[in-house]
Amino acid sequence: MNSMRNIQSTPIVLLLFLSLMLALMAEARNAIAPGCEMEKVKKEKATVYMVDIIRPKGVNYKKADIRVLVPVLGSEKAAKKAIIYHYKLSMSGFAAKLTPSQVKHLKKQPSVLGVSPDRINHLDQGPGGWVSGAV
Repeated sequence: MNSMRNIQSTPIVLLLFLSLMLALMAEARNAIAPGCEMEKVKKEKATVYMVDIIRPKGVNYKKADIRVLVPVLGSEKAAKKAIIYHYKLSMSGFAAKLTPSQVKHLKKQPSVLGVSPDRINHLDQGPGGWVSGAV
């Protein structure tokens, strides 16, 4: 009779143990990254932004761009993945896929001059420009 009671309580004990482990893992994650907004960031949609920065002289431009993003994204790997293009001649900066909250944190970096959404500019082809057939 006692062995039957032990067998019936085993799934309940196992379920309680698993619930406790999940709660401890969630607590540990919060302890490792306090104030981490990862859940919020996952829900936000990332779009492409142009980031204009001050690059230190003598530093590889790609490494400088990555260094600006690491404090915002948490790792060099994440920064490399987010960067779409490094600008070297036309401007000092890069294009990266970021969420609005990441942009907010990025703007606080001392080397960041500006962050703006990437946009496509279309050539005006309306009347008044080139006149067809004019001699």
